[in-house]
Amino acid sequence: MMDFLMVVNFILVIFAFFLIILLFLRQNRYHDLEKKFERLNREMEEMISSFLIEMKEENDQFLGKLRQLKKQQQPFDGRKEEGKYEKHIGNERKELEEDNESKEKKSSSKQASPPVHDESVQTIKEHDRLLNDVKQLLESGYTVEEIAKQLKKGKTEIELLIKFTPSLFKIAEAASREKREA
Repeated sequence: MMDFLMVVNFILVIFAFFLIILLFLRQNRYHDLEKKFERLNREMEEMISSFLIEMKEENDQFLGKLRQLKKQQQPFDGRKEEGKYEKHIGNERKELEEDNESKEKKSSSKQASPPVHDESVQTIKEHDRLLNDVKQLLESGYTVEEIAKQLKKGKTEIELLIKFTPSLFKIAEAASREKREA
């Protein structure tokens, strides 16, 4: 019986060594996988950081070019020019009105002469009428195309009128902002 127990003990010891070796191999595989994962993780971090550095350099170059373009092209600031434009128009209107009044006085003193119609006064009145019409239509929410159709003018003509008249430009900007927000 003792021999039998010795054989069973020997078989169990061999089996235990086999299990120990098997566990050791599994542990090594797990350890190798862990090292491989860490190496891949480091490589991935390096790739991402190099990509981010490249992106940052490209963005810096782009911003530099953009700043150069901004320095080269100063945009039109309608607010600075608005006062000058309105003063200039106001002066022109006053001069035309004074000329008109002086002509009317001369014609009334002659009494028999026909009334004088100055073309420049008419064009200014037509221009003022057009400005008022465009202003009303812009405030009503019409688009540039709709205004052009309504007034039987060209779309480009209306766009230029809006662009070069500061008060209309402000109204058009406000309307476009409202449309974008809606």
